[in-house]
Amino acid sequence: MGIEDLGYAKVVPPTGHATSRVRTMLKLLRGKLDRAAASRRSYNLPDGTSRSASQLIALVDEALGEWAKLDDLILQEKQQRSRIASKATDFVEFFVAINGLLLLDERKPRPKRTAAQKVLVAAKIRETRKLRGTLGKRQKQKIKADADGLTVTVGGPTPGIKLPGPRRGR
Repeated sequence: MGIEDLGYAKVVPPTGHATSRVRTMLKLLRGKLDRAAASRRSYNLPDGTSRSASQLIALVDEALGEWAKLDDLILQEKQQRSRIASKATDFVEFFVAINGLLLLDERKPRPKRTAAQKVLVAAKIRETRKLRGTLGKRQKQKIKADADGLTVTVGGPTPGIKLPGPRRGR
C-alpha cells in the first residue's frame, strides 16, 4: 500500500518527495487530533496499543520536531555544498597549475637507440672533438697517467715563455 492509497495524498497536492508528503500527512493528522482532543476518545493503533488524542499529538509533535531537525541538517548540507562549490574552482586552478609544474620536472626516458644511430652519434662526437680540439674523459685520463713522472720547478723562468713587462700609461 503506497502513500497515495491512504487518501491524504489526494487532498494535499504532492510536493515531489514521499517524505514531504508524509510530513504533510502528519500536519493534517495533527490538525484533526487538535479538533478531537476535547473528546475523551482513545485510538487503537495497529501495534495493539491504545492512545488518547493528547498522547498522539505528542507523538506527532515529536515526529514533526525530527522533521524540523532534518530540514536544518539539509539546509546546512546545502550551504556546505555551496561553500565547497565556490572553492572547487580555486582547487581546480591550483591543481592544474601545480600539476603542470610537476609535469615539467618529470624526466622522460630516452628512447633506445638502434645500432646505426649509435654509430652516427659516435662519429659526430669524434668530428666535433676534432674540430674543437677537445678531449673526452678517457683521453684526459691517459694524459694525466702519462704526466705522473714530470717534475715542476717553481721560481725560475720557464724557457720559451715570454713574461709580460710592467704596464705603462694611464
